[in-house]
Amino acid sequence: MIFNILRRSDPGPVINYASRNGEALCVAGSFPLDVAVPELTQRFRDVHDLRPELRGAKTLHVMVSFAEKDRPLTETELGVISQEVAEKLGLADGPWQSWLHLDGHTAHLHLIGSSIRYDAHRLETRHLYKQAMKAAREMEIEHGLWRVGMHKDDPLLPPTGKVQSPSGPRIALPPPGIGLKQQVKDIVYKTLRLAPNATLPDLADLLHAQGLELVPQFTKDGTKIQGLGFRWEGGFIKASDVDKTFSLAGLQRHHGVTYTSARDLPRLSPPAPGLMAFRAPETALPAPGEQEHQIEAPVPVIALPPPRLTYEVPHVPVRPPSLFDRAKLFATRLFNRVRLQPPATGSIERPGHHRIG
Repeated sequence: MIFNILRRSDPGPVINYASRNGEALCVAGSFPLDVAVPELTQRFRDVHDLRPELRGAKTLHVMVSFAEKDRPLTETELGVISQEVAEKLGLADGPWQSWLHLDGHTAHLHLIGSSIRYDAHRLETRHLYKQAMKAAREMEIEHGLWRVGMHKDDPLLPPTGKVQSPSGPRIALPPPGIGLKQQVKDIVYKTLRLAPNATLPDLADLLHAQGLELVPQFTKDGTKIQGLGFRWEGGFIKASDVDKTFSLAGLQRHHGVTYTSARDLPRLSPPAPGLMAFRAPETALPAPGEQEHQIEAPVPVIALPPPRLTYEVPHVPVRPPSLFDRAKLFATRLFNRVRLQPPATGSIERPGHHRIG
């Protein structure tokens, strides 16, 4: 495997090239595989706008080529390889998408990622190429591919290790494309940016409107919350596994979510044992004899505050003064004190003459 990494400022042209204006085969990514190119470009720009003060290239174009002697790879295997490349290079914490190109001598992948992550932190890219070379050597052994040398004239080495069949446990995991963890992380970060100071029940309502269910886990007596989780499309994942800041304490400390047991526990009360899920407020059914057709009150529209940046300002340590600096300051103060001292009374001093007392 051979990696080539380019940096671009605007994600639009590079996404159009990698996707062939929507005609190339998308094998994996943090978004649905059939996402439109304009929508994908806008999603990249929305993440880049989290750090408007940063200048320079924020889009990464990673090209992954295979040796001519490599065995034919299936679409599923290419999706798994793209997912591993994104994780090993640190691109899985932000928006990324991978397409397959069949032009040239062999099939190759074009992976577009962002150096700005969903939490507004910037990816360290100084040693990105070394990480890519290390990841290539590991994946060549893992997938049974020909090992390419570090230099152009190095000979190809035959594949080693066991090749996993398409029916193996690795391919049996979620299909290529956006996984459960990445889907949940994208939805939660988007909701937190729209409502940074929401209460925990309000956050659960906003997530429920997007199809994501917040699952609080209670103690045996049901008076405290000991953990949070998410349920999405039949799958369950712990909040701390999605992101360390998605725990109950992390939501309050890093994202401004408020929680008070006396206020919020009635809306987050645990259901029957074994069904620790968020319970929406139920509406009372009309009693027999009452009017069946009731006019519902309009739901008030709450204007959400503008999104805020969640990155941390780096702390610059202050160097303590040295011994030379202290001596210089003492000499300056002593000189100013002597220079500003008034002359003695009753004495006259003339140029060229001695002092007359």
